[in-house]
Amino acid sequence: MKNLSKHCVSIFLSILMIFAVLPMSASATNYSGNYWEYPEPTRTLSSGCSGDDVKWFQSAINHLVIQGDINIPPSKLNTEKLDIDGIFGNASKTALLAFQRKYNLTVDGKFGPASRAKMKAVLHPAPSPSSSSSSSSSSSSSSSSSSSSSSSSYTAKNYSPVAQTIDEGIYYIRNKHSNKYLDVKGGTSYNNTGIIQYSFHGGANQQFKIEYVNGFYKIYSMAGGNRCLDLWSPWDADTNGVDLKVYDNVDFCQQQNFRIRVMDDGSVEIGSVNSYGNKILEVTDSSYSDCAIVQIWDRSDSRDNDNWFLEPANTSAFYCIDAPDVFNLDHVNDLNAAQKTVDNFKDLGYGACRKDLPYINDIKDYAKHAEVLIFHGHGSNSSFALYNGKKYGENTFYTVNVDEIKKILPKSTACHISFVYFGSCHSADNGGSGQNLPDAAVSQGVKCAIGFRNNVAGCGQYIRDVMETIKDHPDYTIKKAVEETNKKLSWRFKTDEDDSPSNPNNLYIAGDKNLRLGKRY
Repeated sequence: MKNLSKHCVSIFLSILMIFAVLPMSASATNYSGNYWEYPEPTRTLSSGCSGDDVKWFQSAINHLVIQGDINIPPSKLNTEKLDIDGIFGNASKTALLAFQRKYNLTVDGKFGPASRAKMKAVLHPAPSPSSSSSSSSSSSSSSSSSSSSSSSSYTAKNYSPVAQTIDEGIYYIRNKHSNKYLDVKGGTSYNNTGIIQYSFHGGANQQFKIEYVNGFYKIYSMAGGNRCLDLWSPWDADTNGVDLKVYDNVDFCQQQNFRIRVMDDGSVEIGSVNSYGNKILEVTDSSYSDCAIVQIWDRSDSRDNDNWFLEPANTSAFYCIDAPDVFNLDHVNDLNAAQKTVDNFKDLGYGACRKDLPYINDIKDYAKHAEVLIFHGHGSNSSFALYNGKKYGENTFYTVNVDEIKKILPKSTACHISFVYFGSCHSADNGGSGQNLPDAAVSQGVKCAIGFRNNVAGCGQYIRDVMETIKDHPDYTIKKAVEETNKKLSWRFKTDEDDSPSNPNNLYIAGDKNLRLGKRY
């Protein structure tokens, strides 16, 4: 009985040791595709072989699984990636059989001269010797699973610095075709994590810091670590179908450098420097699905899955009230209503603030980081006034018409603004221009805008009540919130019905009436 107990304890301890070893083995798995780091086989490899030449074979298989072959478009090998352990076991044989079937070779499970010649013919070329020699300085491990560190000193091409086309900052990056956002898969920040598109949730793995560094753009993930978007190797950064990932930042690493080209509608193309901007980020197969992979491909003017909108991650609501004391508005009531509106936006998660007597140049800067803009003051014939400073001790003002609103809201700015409210008389009149202020804002890319066709009274209190309605019902669309607010009899000015902001003959909504504020849909 005593001996049996010892035997059972021995078995139990053995099991514990097995489970203790398994996680360490898993964490040490190496799926590198850098076949050039190992000596090419000169013998026939088969079951039972071991050595560094087996590692060459295993890495070459992984390269074909991850990157695909040299065909255009690349054709990836459909098999499991191999652990680079230098042992030709069952997994290596299974992968070899898949390779032989794919390329019409003799399917015998032996890696001989014919299979080796075919594999060398379909592999992407290795980086230049100067690039691979830098790996030891970039990483303490010679078995890194990324080519980033091994190719950071690639100097085969000499690239001139690109133009600085956008402001540096932290952005959400939205695909024009699917309206979904660039996302580090799984919310992680580990090296070699893939980049996908995903519905908006606002997490750190959907935020990217874009910086202009050494004459090029680098795009860093905010999910943790000092990691940025990476295209595997300098060669891959000029190859169709290469998947995007994150990897440790390496100075002067060309596959981590990008060009950003601003399009006419305010969207951008994000192209690799190694392709001179001709291969750009796109969503695979123009997919609308969550988790669709982001890769690079030749740019095209005939599709929009390769265009992106940069939406500042620190977007706010700015309430610009135009000198109520100067214009003889009801100073106290209007400022109180404006502040209450700002408070409502804060309750909905915005970094909202009120801007009294705003300068026109300040408005342009606010707009760059705005999701909502509210203008409140006097206007006529589709124009309103903005404070423009003092001249000879007197207040001066700048009249903003349709043409000027387009300058304040260029397409690169307007494309990330959800809502603009023009709280001024006649803001929705054409005024002989053929276009009013709300329509002009929407034509620039603003999603929804509200204005008024006639004189308007109490428009400051009105937007306060509309936002109060949305705060109480975050699921309401703009249309629904306006309809519910209009039911309040307090907005039926019986003494001057035409001036009421809730009068359907006066209120004008341009753009997407089904827009929701406070959440992204």
